[in-house]
Amino acid sequence: MGISSWCRFGWYDIDFGWGKPVWISLAVCGDSETVAADGATFMDTRFNDGIEAWMTLAQDYVASFEENEDIKNYVLIDPSPLQITCKRI
Repeated sequence: MGISSWCRFGWYDIDFGWGKPVWISLAVCGDSETVAADGATFMDTRFNDGIEAWMTLAQDYVASFEENEDIKNYVLIDPSPLQITCKRI
C-alpha cells in the first residue's frame, strides 16, 4: 500500500500560459495489471476548502468500499470535475 500527500504543492497556482487549471488529476501509465493497487493520494481542492483522496483498490475491494455507510457520509465517489469546480465559478 502506498500513501502520498500532494497537499500544499500549489498545483492550482501554476499558470501554463492559458490560465490557471480548473482541475488537477493524476496521470497513470500502464494497463490495469501494472497500475499499483491499494493506495491513496491526497490533493487540495481548487478552492482550498477540502481534500480529494484518490484511491486505487484491487477489484475485489471496490464494491465493499463503495457500499460502506461510514465512507458515504464523508465522500463523493467518482464526482465529475465540472460539478466540483462549477460550484464557485
